[in-house]
Amino acid sequence: LKITIPKLFITLFVPVKSVGKAFPMTNEIQILSLTKKKKKWIVETKEKKYSFHEDTVIKYYLFKDKSFTEEEWKQVLTYEAVADVMEKTLKLRSYQRRSTKEVQKFLSSKTDQPLFIEQVLMKIHQLGYLNDEKYAMEVLDYEKRHQKGPKVVFQKLQQKGLDETLINRVLLNYDDVTEQDILDEVLEKLVQKNQDQPVLKQKNIIMQKLLRDGFSQSLILEGLKKVSFLDKSANKLVLEIEKYQHRYQNLPNQERISKIIKHLMTK
Repeated sequence: LKITIPKLFITLFVPVKSVGKAFPMTNEIQILSLTKKKKKWIVETKEKKYSFHEDTVIKYYLFKDKSFTEEEWKQVLTYEAVADVMEKTLKLRSYQRRSTKEVQKFLSSKTDQPLFIEQVLMKIHQLGYLNDEKYAMEVLDYEKRHQKGPKVVFQKLQQKGLDETLINRVLLNYDDVTEQDILDEVLEKLVQKNQDQPVLKQKNIIMQKLLRDGFSQSLILEGLKKVSFLDKSANKLVLEIEKYQHRYQNLPNQERISKIIKHLMTK
C-alpha cells in the first residue's frame, strides 16, 4: 500500500515566511471549475488542478467562482491531506484489525509530521476504528478458539505494541480453569496422534508442543499424569529396522547391528 502525501502539505507546519516561498500563489485563489471523477472531485484553480475527497468539498463549500485567501486555502489542503491518508489507513485496517501502535508505525513511515499523525489517529479513534482493548479481546478469543495458551496470547499482543497493563487485564478472561479445559482437549488429540511412537517419545513430543502453544508447564505436567499412554510403535520399529538393515547392508554384521541400535536409541 503506497501513500502519496501532497508536497504542499510539507510546508503546512513551518513558519509563515517559509510558507510564502513554498506557495507561489496570488493573494486570492479562485475555483475555476469543479468536476466529479469517480469518487473524487477535480478542482481547478488558476495555479493548478487538485483532486479532493467529497468530504473536503462539502466541509469547505467548494464551488465554481468561490475564492479563498492563501491562509484559507492552506486549511483546505491540510484537511484534504489528512483525509487522503486517513482513507488509505482505513483500507490498511480493513484487511484486518490493527492496534494503535501498528497504525502509528504505518503513518510514521509515510510522514515525519507529528501533528499530521496525531490528527489522523484522532479521527480514526473518533470513528471507533481504533480500540486496543477491543482488539486485544478479539485476539484472545481467536487464540482460544485455535486452542492456544495464554502465553501465546501475551506474546502476540506484545508484538502488536499493546501496553502490558492492558494485556494483563485482558488475560484475566483466560483463567486456569479455561486453560485446563483447552489443554485437556489438545492433550487428548496429541495422545491419539502419537501412539505410533514409544511412550517416552510421546511424552516429549506432547510436552514440547504444548509449551510452544503457550500453556503453563505446571498444568501440562498435571495433564500428562492423568493420561494413559498406548505404545503402538512395534510396527514402526520393524519398518525402521528394515530401513537401516538396507542402509548398512554392506557392513559386517556386528557393526551393522551396532549402528542400527544406536539410531533407534536416539529415536
